[in-house]
Amino acid sequence: MNNSLTYVLEKFNVPLPQALPIRLSLSRHTDLVRLWAELGYNRGAEIGVDRGRYSEQICQANPGVQLYCVDSWVVYGGYIEMRLQDRLNSNMRATVRRLKPFGCVVKQAFSMDAVKEFADGSLDFVYIDGNHTYEYVVQDIAEWARKVRSGGMVSGHDYMRPRDPVKSPYHVIEAVDGYTTSYKISPWFVLQGDRCPSWMWVKE
Repeated sequence: MNNSLTYVLEKFNVPLPQALPIRLSLSRHTDLVRLWAELGYNRGAEIGVDRGRYSEQICQANPGVQLYCVDSWVVYGGYIEMRLQDRLNSNMRATVRRLKPFGCVVKQAFSMDAVKEFADGSLDFVYIDGNHTYEYVVQDIAEWARKVRSGGMVSGHDYMRPRDPVKSPYHVIEAVDGYTTSYKISPWFVLQGDRCPSWMWVKE
């Protein structure tokens, strides 16, 4: 067991073994960003940035963090939740303005193109919040997890079922459950302190 995982288990008083996922009453907005700082994580990537609000919270909790903010900000066939390019353009401009004080690297690119620019094991953490349909979530986890070093953290958003599966085709639960089962990842966690839960594990 690596030091980062030991820290998480001890900090949140998590006994092992227990059924997976382990559910914790934590918020990504406060607890997760602080946890990254406490673990000394200083190089990470957020996949799916929208208007940069969570990116800003990461930077505020981790002064000096080198954060790569990846989003296509473009309408495409596999993304049915957003059909207005003008709004996506506005979101990108808002992100650039919001993150300017923190020196973030804002990358307008599709996730599978951007991931090729990172060496395996070069990141301390990744937070995946991109396209939530099954194939995209699985691709994001599989490819971005390789970029996280041992002792780093793989995490993401929206471990939930949508209210309207037609307008919001979320398959995060199926993708994360399938991946963790296939690769025998244990332990892993769901953070239930927000309206939309997050998921995470420490990479061995």
